[in-house]
Amino acid sequence: MNKELLLVTGGNQGEGLALVNLLLKNKHNVCVLDKEVGNLQNIKDKKLMFFNVDVSDEESLKNVANHLKDFKIKAMFLNASDAIFCSAENNDPKTINTVLSGNVYGAILCCSVFFGLMAENSKIVFLNSRSASKKGIANQSLFCAAKWAIEGFSQSIKKACETNNISVYNVYCGSMDTEFWTTKAKNMPVVKPENLIDVNDLAKIIYNNIFNHMNAVVGDIVVERRK
Repeated sequence: MNKELLLVTGGNQGEGLALVNLLLKNKHNVCVLDKEVGNLQNIKDKKLMFFNVDVSDEESLKNVANHLKDFKIKAMFLNASDAIFCSAENNDPKTINTVLSGNVYGAILCCSVFFGLMAENSKIVFLNSRSASKKGIANQSLFCAAKWAIEGFSQSIKKACETNNISVYNVYCGSMDTEFWTTKAKNMPVVKPENLIDVNDLAKIIYNNIFNHMNAVVGDIVVERRK
């Protein structure tokens, strides 16, 4: 019998890393895909494997899938993203490609490449952004566009998966307390909001709703920061 595995993209930092640590704490086999793996290298747990890959690269994903052929994916958490903030008139082809590659291409390709490895009654979880995909945010036009794309994609495959026992979730959350607010990979200053959501609390909310809801049916998960 194939061993069960939980797959996480974008799990080297922020909410992705918090989720990885929680999954390992609960004794799951975890595989992480990320362009950076420095934090993952510091985790000493035999149940963790990770691949230094760009999830928008189909060939890299196929190589990973080949390594995972002895596993069945019980849940796939799609979290990889690139957020570059700038005014709409300053969007250029390079920036567009960077933002859409991680947020959109990567999520869609992961669903395509790894779908054949999904277990019975498995789960696909999109860590989306409610603010970006529902309300719109000034000077985040590309990020909002990417989240709208995933909103449409996820809702479509949710319908398609109704007949094959795969549950599809969107996690909509407000701003989180991650490394993002101190990174320099932005084209304009960003003011750090107050009362940011703790990523460890978010990971627990996701885990409890996805795995511990008994016979209840849980829909999309919405987590708002305190104003």
